[in-house]
Amino acid sequence: MTKRQKKQAIGIVVMLLVLVAALLGLKLYNKNANENKAQEEEAAKIYVTSAEAGAITEYSWLQEGQTLTMTKDGDTWSCKEHPEYVIDGDKVETLLENIAPLEAEQVVDDPEADEVYGFDLPANVISYTAGEETITLTVGMENEITGGYYLKSSADGMVYLVDEALVSAFNIDASELEIEEDAESSETSGA
Repeated sequence: MTKRQKKQAIGIVVMLLVLVAALLGLKLYNKNANENKAQEEEAAKIYVTSAEAGAITEYSWLQEGQTLTMTKDGDTWSCKEHPEYVIDGDKVETLLENIAPLEAEQVVDDPEADEVYGFDLPANVISYTAGEETITLTVGMENEITGGYYLKSSADGMVYLVDEALVSAFNIDASELEIEEDAESSETSGA
């Protein structure tokens, strides 16, 4: 290999190293940018509740004017109003994911009287106990512009606008949380 060829080879290697370094730098920059964006998005979220579903030991909601209360003993959930129901823990945990934690779309600044938001005739009243703390979430009327619902938390007294999915999720009867008969017979037969 001649001196000129060696210089060319060294030049190519240097260019490849510079290119690899630039690609690694770009990859690191993108990773940091994505992490920063995710942190900014998380910081911008508004949480009404911060409890984790697994920490909740009791919760209730209104269904057709009746309060339904679920209580947890160990790993077993039961319905206080319908003790004969065999409650499916997975269905309960899925329902709890709607409130633990609960994210709001926005906070209502300088809220008016409760009647303005429908808290005097609530669409639902959801309460839960996690540890020593009991929180009540009063769901008011629908905001016809956004399709969301007004919600007031007993934890801070603030008024929030939350997604309609919360109202839909708790439009459920306790019987819908029962273990399905096929699953129950499989469990009792040892299958």
